[in-house]
This record gives sequence, structure tokens and C-alpha cells, in this order.
Amino acid sequence: MRFDMRRPCAHCPFRSDRPPYLTLGRVEMLLDDLNVEGRMGQGKTFQCHETIPSLGGKGDAQHCGGALVVLEKAGLIGMNQMLRIAMRLGIFNPDQLDLQAPVYDGPAAMLEAHKERRPWTAKPKANSSTRRSK
Repeated sequence: MRFDMRRPCAHCPFRSDRPPYLTLGRVEMLLDDLNVEGRMGQGKTFQCHETIPSLGGKGDAQHCGGALVVLEKAGLIGMNQMLRIAMRLGIFNPDQLDLQAPVYDGPAAMLEAHKERRPWTAKPKANSSTRRSK
């Protein structure tokens, strides 16, 4: 995995300027995987969905830029084991992150935004142009 992304992609779930689209449970799982509780020695990576081949992604696997910025803003970068390893290997430098990127200020803000998320309820409305004729 590479750590070259410095900001969130257009459809990043960590963006604060887009309506939340994940369930609260999924957000809790993501944040737990990233170790926002600050348990030293814990923490995984979170691959940007735009770099996952099975989802049509291209190029090398990249850590989610939005997740990196949220963790840095919250002061949690050093609590994630994989990010500490990447820093030691010289393949990740948090000083290069775009901290002005439109992401949540931290895990609590992301959780709060997703608590208010309305479940997807839109259903196609039948109108005269889409109804089948008998």
C-alpha cells in the first residue's frame, strides 16, 4: 500500500462537504479499524475505494487521503501502528497532508454527522410517462 494521497478523493466518506452516505455502524467500524480510540499498537490501513481493482480502481493501492487528514487533524496519526511504520520507512510524511481539505475535524464530528444521516428512502415515483399501458 502506498501513502501518496494528501487529500480526500471526490467521493471520500471522510469529506465534510458531501452528504453522509454510510451507515453509522459502518462509520464506527472504519474508525475502530483506524484506531481512533488511541490504543497504542493498534490500527489498520483504509484503502481508497478509487484504488480497489474490484471496484474499478486503477493504479497502486493507496491509503485513503481523507482518513489520513482526519487522523492528523485529531492528533491521532501517531496512534495508528501502520502509519507509524510507514513514517519510519519514510513512505509517509504527515507534514505533506492538505489540512485545509474538506474533511471532518475528527472522529467525533464524523460520527455526529452520520447519526443525523437519513436512510436512503428515495423510491422512483410513478408518473404517466413511466407507467406501463395495459
